[in-house]
Amino acid sequence: MYNMKSLLAVSKWLLLALAGAGVMGCAGAPPAKDLMSLDEAAAAAAAAVEAAVPPGAEIAIVQLEAPLPGIADAVADRLNARFVANRNLIVLVRGKALSPVDGEHQFQMSGLVSDESAVGIGHYLGVKAVITGTFERFGNFSQLWVRAVDVKTSRLLAMHSALIRNDDLILAEATKPLGTQKAPAVTKNALAHLN
Repeated sequence: MYNMKSLLAVSKWLLLALAGAGVMGCAGAPPAKDLMSLDEAAAAAAAAVEAAVPPGAEIAIVQLEAPLPGIADAVADRLNARFVANRNLIVLVRGKALSPVDGEHQFQMSGLVSDESAVGIGHYLGVKAVITGTFERFGNFSQLWVRAVDVKTSRLLAMHSALIRNDDLILAEATKPLGTQKAPAVTKNALAHLN
C-alpha cells in the first residue's frame, strides 16, 4: 500500500503540476489591457446575446447574482440600456417597474435559484429568452458572466464573460457598501494562494 510520505509527495507533485498548468485559475491578475469598464462589458455581453437570440425576440433580465443588490442593479441597467439602444431585441422590464407583478416571485429572484427557475419566470413573462448572470469581485478585477437561456427548450443560447476594472467609476459607486474589505488577491503562485 501507500505510505504517508509517498502520498504527500504525489499530492505535492499534483498540486505543482496543476498550478503550473494554470488549471486552478490562479495565474495572476489579468493584464490591464484585458480589463474593461462596466459599460464596455455590458456592450460586449449584449452583442454576444444579440448574436445568439433571433432578432425581434422578447427578452428579460431575470436573475443577476452579485455580492450586493446595487451591483446587480447597475449591471442590469447597463445591459438593458444596451439592448434598448441596439434595437435588435425587445426588452421587457422587470424589477421595480413590475414590483406588483413580481411579488409572488421574490423568492425565486433572491439568487437562491437556478437557471431553470429563471426559465419558469420567462414562461410567466412570455419571453423568448431570459438573461441571467453572475458578478464576482476579486482583488484587482471583477468578472461578469452573462447567459441567455431559451425559455422553451432551456437551451443555453449564449454565454459571455468579461473582466472589469475595479476602479470603474460606476462599479466603484455600486461596491461602496462593501467598504474597504479586501477581496482575496489572485496571485501567480498557486501554492501560496492555497496556503
